[in-house]
Amino acid sequence: MAHIDWAAVYERYRLAVDSASEALGAAQDEVAGAVLVDVLIVYCVHGHEVSRITAMRLRAADLKARYLRGGIEGWQAAGRPLADKAAG
Repeated sequence: MAHIDWAAVYERYRLAVDSASEALGAAQDEVAGAVLVDVLIVYCVHGHEVSRITAMRLRAADLKARYLRGGIEGWQAAGRPLADKAAG
């Protein structure tokens, strides 16, 4: 295991996830008027593997999940609104 190039393994994994999930992505303009429910399971900071894999797994369970392209960082950078989590 010490001789494995883990950076190369991760890059191949990332490319496979990107390829398999690209069609599940939603651009900011596509979701601007949508009501987001439980977004903590469908977006990540950057919109990479975590959100893509989660969307694929939810789709496999027959849920109409999509991930947010660009993640929450892209959303914030575009000046889109955010709401604090409810105190609980």
